[in-house]
Amino acid sequence: MNKTFALIVLSSVAACGSLVENTDKPSGIYVAGAESISGDFGVTLATKAPASGVHVEGVSCKNKIWDSAPTNEAALSVLRRETAKAGYNTVYVTSVEPAEDALLMNCWTAIRATGTAFNR
Repeated sequence: MNKTFALIVLSSVAACGSLVENTDKPSGIYVAGAESISGDFGVTLATKAPASGVHVEGVSCKNKIWDSAPTNEAALSVLRRETAKAGYNTVYVTSVEPAEDALLMNCWTAIRATGTAFNR
């Protein structure tokens, strides 16, 4: 009984999108047609760290077996989108690296971009 329940839960989660909102994949159930996230969203990248700001993250996720591999560029675009959603126009990127917790986000693999958002 426990194995059956675990299989049902695992199967239903695998059919869903990412479990986080700051990714390039939709949340909820979807089969195909995930939007490609690209662009700067009106946010510039800073070359110097600000004195203060807000922590932001963007994730590029391979959620379905047929999805393309996550990329640094997609993670940075999501980071810019999240910066704009938070009401800021500039972000200082602190890291872009593989996400060790990809499976917890319901991604096979993922790349996370982190930064500090602020207004210029």
